[in-house]
Amino acid sequence: MKKGKMTNEEIAEYTGLSIMEVEQLAGLQTV
Repeated sequence: MKKGKMTNEEIAEYTGLSIMEVEQLAGLQTV
């Protein structure tokens, strides 16, 4: 399985963070 192409909702479920937190983190890690 490839990682890195998950939706924010999937990441939120996987990490236990809120979707808002995931979006903030994703904003810091844009490539």
